[in-house]
Amino acid sequence: MAVSTSNLYGNIAISRKAIRTVAGVAALECYGIWGVGRKKRIVRNTASEISLRNGVRVWVSKNKVGIYIDLIICFGMPIDAIINSVRNSIKYRVENFSGMEVLFVDIRVMGIRK
Repeated sequence: MAVSTSNLYGNIAISRKAIRTVAGVAALECYGIWGVGRKKRIVRNTASEISLRNGVRVWVSKNKVGIYIDLIICFGMPIDAIINSVRNSIKYRVENFSGMEVLFVDIRVMGIRK
């Protein structure tokens, strides 16, 4: 299902999968992130062919987006600094990609790995 928004140039339809991918890649590129997902379906690198649907969910209402993401972080890293970095990165990337306002980025730390 596509997410619709409009601007000066007309209507735009963006798939939820595209928004999910942008958010997942933004998280994976942050320092201290071991992977995105939960249990056995974990994405560890941006070149992976595996879908991010297991670890990233997108909520949409009108021109606003909310993102839920499950992360596994690296051992020995300050969790609050990693979470703030991921939240800011996802918000910036999704807003620039879609032109829609990101209301929230809800992050769950599912585990810690070396």
